[in-house]
Amino acid sequence: MLLSRQEMTFDFGTARLSAERDRALLGWIVNQFLYGEVTGIQ
Repeated sequence: MLLSRQEMTFDFGTARLSAERDRALLGWIVNQFLYGEVTGIQ
C-alpha cells in the first residue's frame, strides 16, 4: 500500500511530550518496542 507524504503526516497541534509528565507512558512505549525486537513480534 503506497501512501503520499501528506497521508503519512498528522498535525498534533500544540501537544508535546514532557519527560516528567509522560515518564510512565514513554517507558511503556519503549518496553513494548524492545519486547517486539527481542521476540520478533512486530
